[in-house]
Amino acid sequence: MSPIPDYSLAPLLTLSQASKLLNVSIRQIYRLIADGKIPVIMVGKRSPRLRPGDIQHYLESCTIQHGI
Repeated sequence: MSPIPDYSLAPLLTLSQASKLLNVSIRQIYRLIADGKIPVIMVGKRSPRLRPGDIQHYLESCTIQHGI
């Protein structure tokens, strides 16, 4: 039996909302998307959106577990 895909309908974020959430520029959000670090959902031809869970996953991948 295959796993059930996650089709949760948590509110999607605009790139502007994501940039404010991460305290980075929209340009940096575009770089993260282009580098494949955060997946993007194209709701329309010119309407990119991000899943909050994907942003959380990205932040977890950036976390350093031991001291600097």
